[in-house]
Amino acid sequence: MINKEKKALQRSVIQILQRLPLFSGLVDDEYKLLTNVCHLIELPRHKVLFHANEPGHEIFLLLNGRIEVKSAHSGCLGTINPGEVVGEMSVVRNAPRSAMATAIEDSLLFRINQADLDILLGKSPRVSYLIMKNIARELAERLATSNEHHITPK
Repeated sequence: MINKEKKALQRSVIQILQRLPLFSGLVDDEYKLLTNVCHLIELPRHKVLFHANEPGHEIFLLLNGRIEVKSAHSGCLGTINPGEVVGEMSVVRNAPRSAMATAIEDSLLFRINQADLDILLGKSPRVSYLIMKNIARELAERLATSNEHHITPK
């Protein structure tokens, strides 16, 4: 019975992962591998997910709720909505967190540790390529949005 429940849970997690742009392009077997590194966490409203300048060794995938990202220098940088990723910049840059992330609603997230992700990516060059491509796309979109807000016509 436990095995059936485990497979049902894995199917549910896969269905969630398939809806997240970060994992766009993966196939069923790759999603199954990914389920082994996703850890479900609950974050109550007003609870801090991470602080600026602390080490960043996880990526978070928001399943429901909302997360506000703030910088000490720039104030509110934006809001993370369901299906979006937060914390990936520290993992990609191998640098401390550049901002603070706080739940503005009760939130449910998947946490993926960098060490687990590195092992998974090392096992599958295709998964590695697709995830990094999707992260790059997300960061480029954020940069483009930021540029639109900061560039004023002459």
